Amino acid sequence: MKAVYQVQQTKEFAIEDQVLYNDNLRYHRKLKLKWVGPWTIIEVLYNRSYKIADHVGIQAQPINNDHLKLYHRREDLQVQIEKYIKNEKSFNLKK
Repeated sequence: MKAVYQVQQTKEFAIEDQVLYNDNLRYHRKLKLKWVGPWTIIEVLYNRSYKIADHVGIQAQPINNDHLKLYHRREDLQVQIEKYIKNEKSFNLKK
């Protein structure tokens, strides 16, 4: 029987997007941070590779998108949570 796998979604980032960077995908330590950042995309290279920079300077080598994920600021999440709470209160049915 042939196994059915879902198609993996590709992540595409644009210039000035803020991302988190994982520099050690294979060797996770229990208490070490997996994702560091935020970093800013400064250049889009071929084959889904990017050059990133933090507030200090530029990362020397190109980074593949497997090592990156989109960064969400906490203020944005707080606004989404408040909207969700307002919608929940309006939809509550009293018994």
